[in-house]
Amino acid sequence: MHDWPTRGESVTATLRPVMLAVLVAIWLGTALVCLGPGYDWGLRIMAQAGAEGWLAAAAVVGGAILDAVLGLGLLWRRWRRLALRAQIGLMLAYMVIITMLVPLYWSDPFAAVGKNAVLIVATLWLLWTEPGRKEAPPK
Repeated sequence: MHDWPTRGESVTATLRPVMLAVLVAIWLGTALVCLGPGYDWGLRIMAQAGAEGWLAAAAVVGGAILDAVLGLGLLWRRWRRLALRAQIGLMLAYMVIITMLVPLYWSDPFAAVGKNAVLIVATLWLLWTEPGRKEAPPK
């Protein structure tokens, strides 16, 4: 009898690295955009939320650094579970803060805030399918 992987095992083995790469790109890309071409836009959003000056700048830069750290955390298996959990927490926190301070972003035609729901589900899937410390990664 052959020890063929099930369809679910095959899908997981194929999609996990793709999903990880996409999430790394999203988190690092967000960090780079916030520190580069989107910096002024970030300051405008902070002003809409009631923060200006050094506080707004610190929030934009701090958020970008946090995004970068969480993106990089996905690259090291040792830190991946922690990074995935922190990403879920951060996305939920961002959504609550946006809802309370600048709810108009829920009506963004590109659904920037609503898309976090999909990212949370993808992140949960990665977390739940992450091999344990002693468990070998899928072949």
